[in-house]
Amino acid sequence: MAIEIIVWVVFNGIGFVLLNKAMTIRRKAKSAAHWPSTPGKVLESSVEEDTNRSATGKVETSFVPLVVYEYNVDGKTFKGERIIFGRPNFDFITACNIRDKFAVDSQMPVYYNPDNPLEAVLAPKSTAGMLSRVPGVFFILIGIVVALFSIFKS
Repeated sequence: MAIEIIVWVVFNGIGFVLLNKAMTIRRKAKSAAHWPSTPGKVLESSVEEDTNRSATGKVETSFVPLVVYEYNVDGKTFKGERIIFGRPNFDFITACNIRDKFAVDSQMPVYYNPDNPLEAVLAPKSTAGMLSRVPGVFFILIGIVVALFSIFKS
């Protein structure tokens, strides 16, 4: 019985942490969709290669568009780097298309948090790169199944 409790706690703990991370980013993006905007100017625009190892050990390469922009709020100049909430990884062509959309010296609206103007984003409604809720729910369900199994086994 003790091992089932440990498994239940571990799986539910992991599940709740994963679910909380995914939901926090989604809540932030949802609130940012209602933030005021101000004109901004792109200072830098590039694509970065991102290499990771999968769970099976395979090396996977993806690409991340990087943009640095400046904007003014109440007479103060700020710099930002966030394109969207989350950290999306794309294939090379898609990442280059996003980079090209935010070319150096181009003007675009910057959405900023009125309570903290340092916090800004270029595309607040995008859900690309957000963590999925599925892994968190999966771990919680496994924890529930283990708990039910141990209850009915007794």
